[in-house]
Parts: sequence; C-alpha cells; structure tokens
Amino acid sequence: MKRFEIIKKADPIGTFDIKLPDSIKSLDDLKNYTPSISYIDFSDYKADLEDFEITEVKISKSNVNVSYKEKDNEIFATLNNATIDILFDDKEMEERFLDKEWPEEWIEPTLFFKSEKNHFSLRYQDNSLFTLKRI
Repeated sequence: MKRFEIIKKADPIGTFDIKLPDSIKSLDDLKNYTPSISYIDFSDYKADLEDFEITEVKISKSNVNVSYKEKDNEIFATLNNATIDILFDDKEMEERFLDKEWPEEWIEPTLFFKSEKNHFSLRYQDNSLFTLKRI
C-alpha cells in the first residue's frame, strides 16, 4: 500500500468548487455525510500503445479536508487536501505510477459522500487543479 497527499496546484486554470446535487439544499443537509476519495484518474503512459491513457485507480482509504459554501441557492464543495492510500493490483501500473514526476503531473479525484441513508459521487474533471505528493 502506498500513501500520498492530494494537494492543490499553485496555478489552476479552473475552479476548486464543485456543485453538489440539487438534493442538498442547505449546508445543514451535509452534517450527516462523510466525505472521502473513492478514485483518482491520472495520465498513464503505456509503452505498447505508445500514448498516454486516462486511467482510474481505486482508493483503499482516505482522509479528506473538504469545505462547503452556499452561493446563489446552490451548495458547493471544495477539496482542500487529502491523504489517500492506494493498493495497486497491477505491479506494472504501480511502477509507472510511482515513476511519475510528482508534482508536475495531475490527478482528477472523485469525491464520495456517504450518509446512513444516501450516497453520491462527484468527479473533478479539470486536470489543472490537483497533484500528488508521496508521504
């Protein structure tokens, strides 16, 4: 198992705010939800394809710092940072992943929110926002 810290890039093009589903109508609606990171996407170079491919990696454990805000009757979450554990099933993928030049590379995390009665996922779709640091 490998541990990383998700960190914000210093010069993002997009926004760190991600809109929550319409079912979340107020900040109070979030008090029963626990956020985590379920997956990250990264750019994986596969020599046999001679090209980069977006690859999804499952996160086995995470500890996240998320903030929330209300704007124009919509609720937004912002991933401030997170610690993630990755257990790779594929040894070759693990080697390619660990050989990357972090923090020059990018990731796109998926936030997973879970309560006793409900759950939902939100995927960041902007590769200018986050990178990793091995810890």
